[in-house]
Amino acid sequence: MAGEGIVVLDAGGTILVFNKACEAMFGRSTADVAGHKFGLLLAGPRQPEDALLAAWVGAPREIAARHRDGTVLPIELSLARADTAEGAQFIAILRDLRPRRATQERLARREAELSHLARVAALDQMGAALAHELNQPLTAATLYLQAADRLLDPNGAATEVVAKARREAERAGRIVRAMRQFIANRPPEQVPVALVPLVEEAVELTLMGRRACGGVGIEEAVPGVSVVGDAIQIQQIVVNLVRNALDAVGGREGAHVTVTIGAAGGKAMIAVTDNGTGVPPEAVADLFTPFATSKRSGLGLGLAISRTIAEAHGGDIHVEPGGDGRGATFTLILPLQTGPVPYPDERRANP
Repeated sequence: MAGEGIVVLDAGGTILVFNKACEAMFGRSTADVAGHKFGLLLAGPRQPEDALLAAWVGAPREIAARHRDGTVLPIELSLARADTAEGAQFIAILRDLRPRRATQERLARREAELSHLARVAALDQMGAALAHELNQPLTAATLYLQAADRLLDPNGAATEVVAKARREAERAGRIVRAMRQFIANRPPEQVPVALVPLVEEAVELTLMGRRACGGVGIEEAVPGVSVVGDAIQIQQIVVNLVRNALDAVGGREGAHVTVTIGAAGGKAMIAVTDNGTGVPPEAVADLFTPFATSKRSGLGLGLAISRTIAEAHGGDIHVEPGGDGRGATFTLILPLQTGPVPYPDERRANP
């Protein structure tokens, strides 16, 4: 068969025949190997050829061979003994297993991709159902809170609390609507968004209800930075990045997270940096892979969804993994907006 190496050996394991397929497989010519022992082609410690060959006669087995350049090759060896006029000889048929392994790995990756797509499809269906089911109670809660706001004493302490609760219920409703839009794969809303108030609110929301978890500082490296897009979706990215950073430094003495807002080269940037230990090198490749997570309670979807949202806005998320005493930095990059930007309250009044 094409591609199969054939080696003929004498009873002592000396190479007598070395075909062209073997020359290609091992990077050696017939002249290089003629008269040498079969062990020249094997990886690992040398063993007596006669005992080795006698043990290998029969069913095919995998062995480790060595290319002339030192590369170790996985080889399937089929060895048979033949009695000839010149005495006992061994005929070895060699098959390079690397193409088969590559095919198996490709099929395994394909199977994993199909499994992932099935999970994503199920998640889409679940997300659509959740968005639908949550919309009605959130609308009802908002209406009840509006009614309570009208019934309360305008100067009473409870009025401010109810007003905050109403705003959060309205925000939850906007998130649900944005999620339905995202699941339906519709293009994001295109409105001017000022980043400083958006980041301030995102940090406030992230810290809400968290116990001691380190401080979060906001730095405006470039004043007045704004973008165009869906404020709720962009804010969800920032919330996720800040939450991940806080999780990374959780319990660490002197834990701190810095959110820096800047711009360069026509791009707006929101960089979230922690003073933790950085992202482990083995985890970097899977950071944005859905369902890949090191958290016990996480699904591994936050960064994957965040990057998808960023790309839908014409941007991306870049990672500096840190390590060696440096924390990680995740940077959201979006196209800059150049026109006037309404304040957050104006956006709420005109959703």
